[in-house]
Amino acid sequence: MASITALRSAMTTAAMPRSPEASDMPLMSSEALVLENVTRAFGALRAVDDVSLSVLAGEKRAILGANGAGKTT
Repeated sequence: MASITALRSAMTTAAMPRSPEASDMPLMSSEALVLENVTRAFGALRAVDDVSLSVLAGEKRAILGANGAGKTT
């Protein structure tokens, strides 16, 4: 229940004014998701090792593998 309250609070909070540096930031690219050199280990077992992935806005990707292969990781 606390998470719903926090979410509602975040959604109704007034937007913060833009900082002067915001205009100096590069325009957003069409990439919706970018992962670079991701590694995830459980003890000595590396489930994911140095994985990079870029998904463009509107693009669909699937991760396929056997049950228990670590797709969710």
